[in-house]
Amino acid sequence: MTTLKMKTAEAYDATDPIVFLGQGDLDFLGQAINLSARRRSRICTHRSVQELLHEMFVIYSNQTYVRANKHIGKDESIFVIRGEADFLFFDDDGKLLEVVCMGDVASGKAYYCRVPEGVYHTIIMRSPETILFEGTPGPFNPAETVYADWAPPESDPIAIAAYIGSLNEQIRSWKGRQGLIGLEKINDLVLTATDQVVTFSQTENDYLQDELRTRKLDRLRICAHKSGDDRLHEMLMAFSNSTYVRPSLHVDKEESLYFLDGFGTYVFFDQQGNQTDAVPLGPLGSGRSFYCRVPANTYHSLIVESDSILVKETTSGPFRRSDTVFASWSPDGSDPVAARNYVDSIRTKLQG
Repeated sequence: MTTLKMKTAEAYDATDPIVFLGQGDLDFLGQAINLSARRRSRICTHRSVQELLHEMFVIYSNQTYVRANKHIGKDESIFVIRGEADFLFFDDDGKLLEVVCMGDVASGKAYYCRVPEGVYHTIIMRSPETILFEGTPGPFNPAETVYADWAPPESDPIAIAAYIGSLNEQIRSWKGRQGLIGLEKINDLVLTATDQVVTFSQTENDYLQDELRTRKLDRLRICAHKSGDDRLHEMLMAFSNSTYVRPSLHVDKEESLYFLDGFGTYVFFDQQGNQTDAVPLGPLGSGRSFYCRVPANTYHSLIVESDSILVKETTSGPFRRSDTVFASWSPDGSDPVAARNYVDSIRTKLQG
């Protein structure tokens, strides 16, 4: 379990140099919710409100009310780890535009939803307790969130009950999207989601893994962000066991991996190439950590241990090639034998 510092009954900060979460951290949230009068609590994995990538693991009860709001100049994302919820989108006048029925990865429903900037939205929890993984770009600026004047404030429970009741009536007749999301090919290894509201479910997971296998690729990704200029970059990525991820660091930027399938290890190095830490990773329930956040300016590499892995990767934008610095002491990948020998040497150290 990661080391936590309590800020309030509803917020805890992860304080380890390398933050990684496992089952014990979700169990902690299940206990922490009982200390909150509003029946919600969170673990923040970013260090401060000034960081460029804000990520939170949040637990809500089914009594939670989230007033409809929109974000100016930034997207955000919701990932359901446990439970079920309906994510709702509205026009500026409060008319319901879209409903995304969400559940965990095994539910068959969308487990991930990206919220476009400037679009009013809310979420209705459908389970006694729901745990979400939320991502948004920083720094935190309260002026970037605008609450809808047509949605009741949290202080009016009678109006809230009537409002949620009205929404539930509309949701009952809603028909969700079926099949694979729209995709645009950027190159042989990169696809971009074209839907305005991007969702991931088992359908997208299967598509990536099937393409990886049938095309004999070492990696393939679907980008949820629309362009390199977006402030929040998120990708659903599949890697094969033959993948060589050259050690690199990101200048003043953090990134994270959330494991959906397969097993791997994040390995960390000092400036001279000596291994300093390693975090075994796997899907929730595997006994390993399912999430790891990489500190800025830290050399790291990913070692794929199973035939393939499926992960959600997140980092802050905009994209600049100069933000990634590859380690001069590692093979550049042009010689497959040298790259394989280097990875094998790392595996040997991990096993020893």
